[in-house]
Amino acid sequence: MLVKVASSGASSPAFAEDSEARRSLSIDHKHIPLVPSILETPIQLERVRPRSSSIPSRPQPVPMAKSSTEIPSTNSGDARHWVVSHDYHPTDIAYSTEGQIVGGTLAVLVEKMTPHDSTVDPTFQATFYLTFRLFTSPTLLLAELLRRYDLTPPPGMVLGPAEQLLWMEHKVLPVRLRIYNFLKTWLDVHWQAATDSIVLPHLLAFAKTTMPQTLPGMAPRLIESITRRKIASNLPLPGAALSRTKSSDILRGGIPMRERSSSVSNQPPPTPLIARGLMNKLSNQTASTNLGITDFDATELARQLTIMESKLYNVIKSEDLLQSGKKASPSLKAMSTFSNQM
Repeated sequence: MLVKVASSGASSPAFAEDSEARRSLSIDHKHIPLVPSILETPIQLERVRPRSSSIPSRPQPVPMAKSSTEIPSTNSGDARHWVVSHDYHPTDIAYSTEGQIVGGTLAVLVEKMTPHDSTVDPTFQATFYLTFRLFTSPTLLLAELLRRYDLTPPPGMVLGPAEQLLWMEHKVLPVRLRIYNFLKTWLDVHWQAATDSIVLPHLLAFAKTTMPQTLPGMAPRLIESITRRKIASNLPLPGAALSRTKSSDILRGGIPMRERSSSVSNQPPPTPLIARGLMNKLSNQTASTNLGITDFDATELARQLTIMESKLYNVIKSEDLLQSGKKASPSLKAMSTFSNQM
């Protein structure tokens, strides 16, 4: 039976026969009318069983059986998990929306530079070598590298002979090879004697004591690089300025400057496009002051300006561009002055 509720003062047609009963009971017509047919019909109410504290409020999840190929949890003692997993907490590293690393602890960055399961990203590698002195010191960096070199299983993890072999072959040995490559590249390509020479004694001790027992084939090569840097620590090496620009060249995706210089050194210079009369005026200091820019050939003028700017540019070091908020280096100031004069 459908019940209608009146919204106005007028009586509802469906309840016309109950008008006398409403008046006798003095019920306001704005209230819901009492229908005898409804009141006379017994209402069967279902008894609700009170909720007991022993009955859970929601169903408990049923545990699923683990698959034989499932990777163990972080609390597992299985060596397979620790071989494929990283050695840092996810909150210790930050990524951009494009998936690139934008921040992290020193331990995380060192692990990214020495991964056991992949190659190092060239852009990230070049950026790290170029900028690590801004957020850490060579001493702290070497200490973190040596700590990672002596990688040990997690506490409470007991390894049998098979697990020990798996751990050494797939985790420890790849990490140690990456650390050797890191140190060799640091010494040969990205070394800055003014700030990095302080770690040479510690690095030499590591190469003579620890590496012969773990990487005997690599130890002599590292000792050779350390000795060469130690001898030349107080002497400028030829081509040192070129080697420091290799990181920025890799970031730009181009050929290192050393390779570019050798590729064009055998080419003869172009013939100058200067008339004899103009050359005589240039030789005479008094007459040269009256020369205008239109007196020169456009191609030759572009060549001379390029040579002047190239000499100023080649003096700039990569680390000079990282002196944010500090006094500009003389090389940057000379380049800026030349551009302003132009």
